[in-house]
Amino acid sequence: MKDILKKAVDTWGEDAQIMAAIQEMAELIKELTDIRRNRTDENKLASEIADVQIMLEQLKYIFSKKYENFEKIIEEEKNKKIIKIINKLNCKIH
Repeated sequence: MKDILKKAVDTWGEDAQIMAAIQEMAELIKELTDIRRNRTDENKLASEIADVQIMLEQLKYIFSKKYENFEKIIEEEKNKKIIKIINKLNCKIH
């Protein structure tokens, strides 16, 4: 799948895919708002989440070319944020 997403970026260009990512995130925001008002269904919400996940993979590819160790930095940041959540929940890691 990553090869297909890389080809999409290489074919359509980084700027176009960054704008597409922004658009997909906006569509997810709309669905999240609609689901709170009971104006959408789980299929539409799942579709928008899938679109955003695909675009996030493309963004990682784009910015990994620009910044050394970018995916490693993302993982480190995710881990820091998970630790913050754990601390807020007052949980222990097993």
